[in-house]
Amino acid sequence: MGMYTSLEFTATIKPKYYPVINRLEHWRSEEADAKEPWDNTAREFPDLPFLRAWADHDRANFIPFGGSSHLHSKHSFKDGVWAVECSLKNYKDNIEFFLTTVLAEVASDLIECESNYEENQWNTTWILKDGTITAVPRDWRELPGDNYWGKWL
Repeated sequence: MGMYTSLEFTATIKPKYYPVINRLEHWRSEEADAKEPWDNTAREFPDLPFLRAWADHDRANFIPFGGSSHLHSKHSFKDGVWAVECSLKNYKDNIEFFLTTVLAEVASDLIECESNYEENQWNTTWILKDGTITAVPRDWRELPGDNYWGKWL
């Protein structure tokens, strides 16, 4: 069956990208090409090449729609905030590609973002700074003190 990686994030979306996220959130399984919500979205917004790059990426539709029997999937978009919990087999760094290619473009703020490989003890925390999403090295999260995030934020 393979091992899964969970992805959970809450992000404030830039207003110009509301239609993109709304399209994904209102995707219906009975639509034509129902198995390809990102492909359909990329076709609707051809002026956004990062959507096509993600739609062509292996397992793209598992974000935000992927889940397994023990790792659930839920997602919502309300008042400009996109909240996603999903899981997928992350064999080709799909999560990293999504975060750095799509979410870094559409988000103005990353309220929280973590991923966790099924066998890992610790989550990976991701931050958005100056339009770039990066993983926070675990050793920095464990340092004592009042401002141990300071180097990253």
